[in-house]
Amino acid sequence: MLYRLIRFLGSVAVLGLIGCSSPSFMRDAGADEPLLTDAPAGKALVNFHRPGNYAAGIPFEIWDRTDLIGSVSGQTLFQFVCDPGDHVFLGSREPYTAIHADLRMGGVYDVVVNSTPGWIGAKITMEALSPGHPRHIELAAWEQQEVRQVFIDDQAARKRNEKRGKWAAQTLEEFMSGSRGVALQSLGPGDAR
Repeated sequence: MLYRLIRFLGSVAVLGLIGCSSPSFMRDAGADEPLLTDAPAGKALVNFHRPGNYAAGIPFEIWDRTDLIGSVSGQTLFQFVCDPGDHVFLGSREPYTAIHADLRMGGVYDVVVNSTPGWIGAKITMEALSPGHPRHIELAAWEQQEVRQVFIDDQAARKRNEKRGKWAAQTLEEFMSGSRGVALQSLGPGDAR
């Protein structure tokens, strides 16, 4: 019995390392969709980087409060164009992480998604990158190697949003009330590039 349990946990860990396929609501950006370096007029831009290749195939969904906005897998970049103002970005994997963002119009912000070994599988978390963050100097190198992904707001995305919407609402409430026991990270107007 113990042998079977160990084999099962080993299989789960291997699947965590090799990963799964990308969600159907994401696609590679085409040649006619260049990397945005500035926020479009009247908007803010948030770059979600996942430069590492550990557990590369495990998608990491990103939510803005209770709305699914995209996903990143290993060595990908997702750019989120949004209205300036108040946002809360939630990561979809345990241990859940959240970033409270106050984005200014025209601001370009960066968030890194880190993948490290966990107890049974990969530990995937988000981290806000202000210009003073030690890893901020790595952004140009990341952008050279990352494959840019584009979110497709299709039936698959809407189904996923409907299926996980209650999770997002509950997780958001736990972070905002402080009952989750993990502090919200912050990304403010002064944290733009």
